[in-house]
Amino acid sequence: LGLDPAWAAKAISLAAAVAVVVLLARLERRWVGRRRVPLTWLLVLPLPAFAYWAVGTLEAMLFTALLLWGIAGLGREMDAGRARGAVLPFALLVLLRPEGAFCFAVAAAAFFLVGWRERGALGHLWRHLANGAVVAAVLGALLAWRWWYYGALVPNTFRAKVTGGPEQ
Repeated sequence: LGLDPAWAAKAISLAAAVAVVVLLARLERRWVGRRRVPLTWLLVLPLPAFAYWAVGTLEAMLFTALLLWGIAGLGREMDAGRARGAVLPFALLVLLRPEGAFCFAVAAAAFFLVGWRERGALGHLWRHLANGAVVAAVLGALLAWRWWYYGALVPNTFRAKVTGGPEQ
């Protein structure tokens, strides 16, 4: 795009930080209740770590924004009783970091259990399974591409940092 990568990474992190603040307020309003000033803002905005990562050049803030977007989407799906796009942020999460699939699994299981407890039926199971199939397809495509391009499922940096012995 012709942008300076360092500047673009900071801009993306800052936009994600704004999204985090907005999503936290929405989630608090949904599950805690409406306040004049959301409590989450008072807890998150003064944190030096939040300010640091809001303009950091790594993916931490974008990961947080996508995770909160996915959780908010699962809440909307639970209310509506049908798919409403919650899988999109989780699919992006899988592409962003390896633990994105685990975050999806935990969030989907939690919302499934809450829906099961509130409604007592397994009718909403198909929605979660469909979301899981999409996330699995994205993860599978990513792993297949890694195998084709790199000849390995994990990046070289993983072996350099985690393993001992001859691989290192």
